[in-house]
Amino acid sequence: MMHELISLEQKYKKALQEFTPTLNHYLSVISVEITREISPISIYLTGSFGRGEGSLYRHRTNVTPIRDFDILVIVKRHIKGKIIDRITKRIHTRLSIDLNSKNFKLKGFIIWITQATIKDLNAFSLLKFYELKKTSRLLFGEDIRYLINISFKDLSKYNGILILFGKIQGLLGLLDFDALKKGETKKLLDFVYECLKTRTEIGTTHGILTEIYEPNFTKRCNTFYNDFHNWFPELEEFNPKLPFNVLQCSYRRLLIDDEFLESIDLSDMVAETVRDLDTAIWLYIKQAYSIDMPHILDDYNLLESYLEILNVAVLKDLMGFYIKNKLGFTTKLLEELTARVYLWYALLRFVISVRRAGYSINLRVLFARHKNIMMRLWLIGLLFLKSLKEDSSIDKDILQECVDRLCEILDHDILREYETIRELDQKFTFLQKILVDLLEIADRVFHKKD
Repeated sequence: MMHELISLEQKYKKALQEFTPTLNHYLSVISVEITREISPISIYLTGSFGRGEGSLYRHRTNVTPIRDFDILVIVKRHIKGKIIDRITKRIHTRLSIDLNSKNFKLKGFIIWITQATIKDLNAFSLLKFYELKKTSRLLFGEDIRYLINISFKDLSKYNGILILFGKIQGLLGLLDFDALKKGETKKLLDFVYECLKTRTEIGTTHGILTEIYEPNFTKRCNTFYNDFHNWFPELEEFNPKLPFNVLQCSYRRLLIDDEFLESIDLSDMVAETVRDLDTAIWLYIKQAYSIDMPHILDDYNLLESYLEILNVAVLKDLMGFYIKNKLGFTTKLLEELTARVYLWYALLRFVISVRRAGYSINLRVLFARHKNIMMRLWLIGLLFLKSLKEDSSIDKDILQECVDRLCEILDHDILREYETIRELDQKFTFLQKILVDLLEIADRVFHKKD
């Protein structure tokens, strides 16, 4: 097995070497276009390409990046979003990247630009800023990474929630059900990559739990593979393949080619990915928050129980770090109060944004007992993914449960259209679009991406 994985790594290194001149050209264009309009303190390449392990696709002799370049711009004051959008569009034009062809932010290769001030770097205990400090590439300006004081042990457990539940959004947005049924793997390149990345990120969340930082995905997943039997012996009863899946995917995601795409069983890949993601979520919640609950996918009626327990709990340590930085002290009561106020604020913004997007929202959602709208939508998304059976057919009962759950958020009139659709495949696609839209809106307002 290890021989095969080492061979994959060697092929990737060769492909990365071929891609490096293009990479450097792209980064030069990015720096020039950003500095044409604003005066940043510094510009960094972060994420997988910042760590030197960005995923590539080989088609015959051509090597191209699969996913985005994560560009972080350090600024004195926050720049208006429309300026960032304008810069981004100009970069894509110069690099001949067609943004108009993309109906989901993770589809195809794009340049993804975010910003932060010096104060932002230490405000929250977020993995992205720790990784900026440890594994990123300075493209322009002053290197300010020495100012980041966050240690790996400081990191909020919410980072793992962001990673694992965020994969639900990615899988939903990139899934083309028609292509899946027809077995058109090349049309599903981004989705196949997302399946591989989902398992790979389990290694990252294991590092957060154990407080052991590894600088790249393959090392993280090797650590998870080696530790699995000691840390999680109970999982061997129902998901014994998980450690191997995680390790294999960490190498397989590095370089995808046509031969691999043609060899995979898509239906099996989807079912196995959702099963592994569910296991990882259950495991993470148990270890991070000392909550021992059954798998959410074993019984979808457990959704409300998950919401009740996870509602505020997932934000407490994140808020505690922020409060302590601001006031010099924190208390459990203050952390919980701050988390509850933020959940209410985010829910209110979500309702306003959803209405602006053209959806008729059920205003009773404002008075829901559990106000973590992000968590609610994530869990509905997880149920929706479970409706896909191993033969790529659809479980109509689970699909109906998703409709019922969405009716708690949206006005019933909007979802009555669902009842007029006869074909189950079309019902699936209809709900998928609504879920992706709602998750994107919630993600923007909940994590302040506007």
